[in-house]
Amino acid sequence: MNLSIHLDVKRSWINWLHHFIQNNAQNAVLLGATILSWVSWFTYYAAGHNLAYNDAMSHLDIARRVTDNITPGLAQLGSVWLPLLHVLMLPTIWLDSFWQTGMSAGLISMVCYITTVLGVYKTTYKLTSNIWSGFLASSIIAFSTNFLYLQTTALTEPLFIALFTWTMYYLVKWQDEQKIGQLVGAALMVCLATLTRYDGWALFGMAGLGVFSSVFLAKWKWHKAEGAAILFGTLAVFGIVLWFAWNLTIFGDPLYFATGEFSAKSQQDLLAKADDLPTKGNWIVSAVTYFYAMVGNIGIVSLIVGSVGWLIYMIETKSMQKRIISTVFLAPLFFNVLALYLGHSVIHLPEIVGQSWFNVRYGLIVMPWIAVFVGYLLSHKNFVIRTSVPLLIGLQVFLFFSSDYIITLDDGLWGSSQKNVKTIGSWIHNEIDGSDKKILVSVASHDAILFSTGLPMKQFIHEGTGELWDSALENPTSYADYVVMRTNDNLDLVSKNVEESPNFFSNYSLVYDDEFADIYKKNETE
Repeated sequence: MNLSIHLDVKRSWINWLHHFIQNNAQNAVLLGATILSWVSWFTYYAAGHNLAYNDAMSHLDIARRVTDNITPGLAQLGSVWLPLLHVLMLPTIWLDSFWQTGMSAGLISMVCYITTVLGVYKTTYKLTSNIWSGFLASSIIAFSTNFLYLQTTALTEPLFIALFTWTMYYLVKWQDEQKIGQLVGAALMVCLATLTRYDGWALFGMAGLGVFSSVFLAKWKWHKAEGAAILFGTLAVFGIVLWFAWNLTIFGDPLYFATGEFSAKSQQDLLAKADDLPTKGNWIVSAVTYFYAMVGNIGIVSLIVGSVGWLIYMIETKSMQKRIISTVFLAPLFFNVLALYLGHSVIHLPEIVGQSWFNVRYGLIVMPWIAVFVGYLLSHKNFVIRTSVPLLIGLQVFLFFSSDYIITLDDGLWGSSQKNVKTIGSWIHNEIDGSDKKILVSVASHDAILFSTGLPMKQFIHEGTGELWDSALENPTSYADYVVMRTNDNLDLVSKNVEESPNFFSNYSLVYDDEFADIYKKNETE
């Protein structure tokens, strides 16, 4: 009798603990991610690393120019980078402290990190009905040293990763419950993703095809599949349509973002001429390059375990609809390999092009997919698989934290993604601060210098100032007190145009000669 009572009490405690964990799991995930996020922010901000990337400073400047500029307005959002991150920064970017510390974007990236951790937990739990699988999957995201660094920056990857994660969640939920609200949720996430990174356009294509084909193959009714695809696609495609309309309205060409002089294609064409695109036209080199990028960001152990988990899921699941939806999650992988092959993207790694890094952070985008299917393996019926997976992931986390090598940080500090422009920025600040003198400079070439000066954007004449920019290029003496350019640099629009201006070198004197830029000052007239 006493033994029976003892066992009943033990079971009741175990059941209570199980329900307590189940009811508070999401709160625990949120709390843990929030703590890690803030600790990471303060660590990297104190070291000055959150602004290591030139691109991070450029993103902050783009948003800032909407409110602080010779010609302020939404047109300053430009055409090259998709606008969502910059729009989200507008409520705080007008504050100097939020702009110069990077906090305006940092807050957004931190929220994205936290919601990604939560989204991976919820997606994995929905897929497996296993709390511990959700914990393991979310821990891969939470303890990713590369993601912990990127979520302190003003880069677009954290925002896209969060939107990708919640697209996964809504699609996984929809494939089980078939509720319209879940499909609309997935479409909204895809729509926002298409306004964040061009990877989102591939996600739109694969998700739309996945929704149509999964419904058609499950029910063999064309009108059901067509209806689901139209419902999903109408909302999901809105971001892409909006971007075409924006480019047509502002720049007179709906494809200006893809074909204009500042587009990624134009930059890659210059790299191709310099024989600096080893992936272009080569599927093997493209795939290997992106593989190394994934390994550097996610870790070889997590990458293998997650990939095996996805393959096992594809083999063991009896639902064709689930197979199709899980294949949608490979969209960022397919997109990045294809972009490398077509020469529309570039990634440099030491394993491919020698001691150099550039855009290596692209490999982090697939991490939510990997994490979810690592979590799936933890719920597997095979005892060996269930027990070995957490040990392997623990090993991967230990290797990352015991190593000083954080590939995204190294790229920002030492790779081609950085330029140490603090010295020249300080010089310009000390030279011009407190005056209303104007500086002619190309933001396409020197946006990081503009940011590092800390000067109001309204003191710079650049591509976004419209007719004033054109006039200053033709006759700088009438408009610019200082001119920033790189001599004999075909990429710098100021260098290409100003040097052809009559008597430029008679009217201006070189006052600063730097590795990244030369500064000319207008001669004073008696």
